[in-house]
Amino acid sequence: MCGPPACCWGVCRLDWAAAARRLAVRRPARPPLLDPGVNQSGRSMRSIGLGLLLLVPLGCRSATAPRPGPREVPERQTCVVAAVADGDTFDCASGVRVRLLSVDAPELGQVPWGDSAREALRQRLPVGGAVILERDVQPFDDFGRLLAYVFRPDSLFVNEDLARAGYVVDLIYPPNIRYADRIRAAVENARENRRGLWASWGFLCLPRDFRAGRCR
Repeated sequence: MCGPPACCWGVCRLDWAAAARRLAVRRPARPPLLDPGVNQSGRSMRSIGLGLLLLVPLGCRSATAPRPGPREVPERQTCVVAAVADGDTFDCASGVRVRLLSVDAPELGQVPWGDSAREALRQRLPVGGAVILERDVQPFDDFGRLLAYVFRPDSLFVNEDLARAGYVVDLIYPPNIRYADRIRAAVENARENRRGLWASWGFLCLPRDFRAGRCR
């Protein structure tokens, strides 16, 4: 039991201090809101800057990516004629073999129409002359030949001109259909006016049927 107050003040003060220490131990410490070693506004600005850097490449890539159109823009290249193989195929001086798109000439075995078709192409594509090759969606056939619409420097559309003169028939293979309507119309015009292959009743076997062995 505590004695006179004058004698117990020291003990009482010690008891109050111990109680305060026990209370501090039981109360959970609140985590500091600020890291005393780091400038918080600087760290926030660095975080925002990093986020913007991560977003900018994505935005740039999206803005500069090409938008595909419904069809490819026609690709054109120049060819110097080296040789004519038959009525719808010729070679460039570069070594590229070209197959005319959307038309089909009689095979050389279809006498005499195959020779007539080859001579018609030779007249339009003299050796050493330069022509422009225009590709469509599918650039090559199963034989590795470049599929092309052929234009001379004087703007003559060779594929269509052969069809109008009656030396080829139409042969359309999607997706290469850019000039399909023009070729069909030219072939029909030649047939109605009995030009070229249609000048006599002897031409009865279409080239594709001849190749398949369905007729001779």
